[in-house]
Parts: sequence; C-alpha cells; structure tokens
Amino acid sequence: MNLKSIYYQGKSFQKKLRYYVTWVSQLYAFCKKDYKSQISSAEISRFLKQLSKNREHWQVQQASEAIHTYQFYIRRNKLGNEPHNAKPDELWKTVADDMMRIMRL
Repeated sequence: MNLKSIYYQGKSFQKKLRYYVTWVSQLYAFCKKDYKSQISSAEISRFLKQLSKNREHWQVQQASEAIHTYQFYIRRNKLGNEPHNAKPDELWKTVADDMMRIMRL
C-alpha cells in the first residue's frame, strides 16, 4: 500500500464518520439504552433486520460496519484508560484520531 492510497483511505473514513455516528446513535435509540450500556449481538441483529426493511442494502452494510467498528473501540478502550462514560460522538473523535495517527505512520 502506498502513501497516496493511505491518504485517500483516511479521507474516505472522515467522510463516513458522521454516518457512523448516526448509525450507532440510532442503534442505542432502537434499543432504548444509554451510551454506557452494553448492546448484545441479538440486539444488533434485530436492529439491522429492522433497518433492512426500509433501507438500501449498502446502508445496512454501512450500519453494520459502523456498529462493529464502534464496539471494537469500546472494548479496546475498556482495556485502556479511556473514559467509559463518553458519548459515541466523543469516542468517534478518539477513533478517528487514532486511525489518522496510524495511517500517518
């Protein structure tokens, strides 16, 4: 992978970021949970199934990717020293910063 492709991947992620925050926020609203709560795999499946009834396939895929990426960072942050009570938009900023820093290496 060359630097140009890494740069464009970073730009692509930045464009997706607001949609990722939206999907994760919608998941929590669908589950009627606050941001400190765990979301089970069953709840995610129900959300994606419901979403597929009125959204395009690519949107459901994007939502799934966003949710799984978010969960990855939540689990990672619980092992580290990140604040556990941060809202998704605050955590996504951390995710985006981490990803941009990694892509610059």
